[in-house]
Amino acid sequence: MGGNSLLGTKLVAQVCERFSINLTIKEFFYDATLSGLCACVERHLADRARMEEGTL
Repeated sequence: MGGNSLLGTKLVAQVCERFSINLTIKEFFYDATLSGLCACVERHLADRARMEEGTL
């Protein structure tokens, strides 16, 4: 699992930096597919938008 974990950690760090979100490695490995990652990023961005609007 070491190789996958290291690559996953690197990917999560890059996604967090690119989208300014706090994605966890646990969230990534919950559904470690491209569609799962996209859905998780979208949830984080939607949550941030709701927080900025004051509705969360």
